[in-house]
Amino acid sequence: MDNSTIILIVFLVLTFFYTKKQNQLRQKEQTTVLKGVAKYHEETEITTIDMEEEEKKDEELAKKEEEEEDRKEADLQERLHKPVVEVKRKVTVDMIEIVQTLAPNLDVKQIEYSLSQTGSIEQTVNDFLSGKMDSFPSSESESVKDESVKQESEQETDNSNSEDE
Repeated sequence: MDNSTIILIVFLVLTFFYTKKQNQLRQKEQTTVLKGVAKYHEETEITTIDMEEEEKKDEELAKKEEEEEDRKEADLQERLHKPVVEVKRKVTVDMIEIVQTLAPNLDVKQIEYSLSQTGSIEQTVNDFLSGKMDSFPSSESESVKDESVKQESEQETDNSNSEDE
């Protein structure tokens, strides 16, 4: 036997083993695919059963939510029919100073009047910022101006007396 015959035989043997190995790998892949398909069918059956159970749970949950919403609406209706007690805070100097800091062009009496009406620093400032502070009564505004002039003159007198001492 010459070299070329030996090489041919070796080549054929190697090709045989390579082909056999490839066939085994294909069979494993086909088996894996078949197992996957079988598993998929089992899961879809389970999924179908699970979906039916989930739909039942969703329906029950929707009923509970609807009952809860009805109960909340009934509570709200009950609260709406109860009289609302509005609590206003007593106007303090601190409240006036806070508003005056935020709205320096407003008169003290004007701030005091608004605070007595709203009972809230926030509402008074919001009224000022939105231009609603013009609702200050005109008859009181004149007396307020007179009183503010008196207060300023008293403060000047007090300041001059303290300087003299």
